[in-house]
Amino acid sequence: MRQAARRWALLVAVGLLVVVLVGGRWAAFETAERVWATSLPGGGAYLEARDVARLVSGLLLLATVAWGTSNLLFVYRSIGSMQLSRRLGDLEIVEAVPQPVLLAGTLACGLVFGVLLALGTRDWWMSAVIAAHGVRFGVSDPVLHRDVGYYLGTLPWSERLRGLALAAVSSATVVVGLLYAGIGSLRFRRWLPSANAHARAHLGMLLAAWCGECARSPCCCSAHGGHCWWRPCSGSS
Repeated sequence: MRQAARRWALLVAVGLLVVVLVGGRWAAFETAERVWATSLPGGGAYLEARDVARLVSGLLLLATVAWGTSNLLFVYRSIGSMQLSRRLGDLEIVEAVPQPVLLAGTLACGLVFGVLLALGTRDWWMSAVIAAHGVRFGVSDPVLHRDVGYYLGTLPWSERLRGLALAAVSSATVVVGLLYAGIGSLRFRRWLPSANAHARAHLGMLLAAWCGECARSPCCCSAHGGHCWWRPCSGSS
């Protein structure tokens, strides 16, 4: 018991040391950059744009991490216990994985899943700013009667969000399906899937979300004068 307490104390001390070192280095660079920017004309605009970029990136990262972690926690709830076998000489010993270790692994995998989903979104802040300010040109297209600013501001941002949502739902469906198959909650009998109630409800919600995202996918349905106009696939030209 005392050895376990010492181990946890050592881990906490190492974690705090890493936080202090990394945080101190970041704070030093942040202070130096702000001092440099305030000494230049237009430095305030640079700092404001950088803060907006960090805010948008942080919100997207938070959303993807929450999405990945929540889906993996649903899978974790369906696991009663996990056992690992190891050999000790000629003996094979089966040990149960402690639930705290399994939960920590689930949270870590969810964090990695969310970080991978958020890759490539650091430069999305400009599209978000343009869409938030609502650019208008006073010129409407002859088909959908939308202002040209919609295609230059709102549409690119909404398309990026839709693409991210579709990637998140698709990857979560694949990963969750593989996990349920690995733990035995999803099986295939005569090429037909068979799952328990928990896995069936989870995969059903993910597949419904995937179908909803695919239904929202825009397509080029009409062309006039060599120009292509975006509109919902369900509509008719």
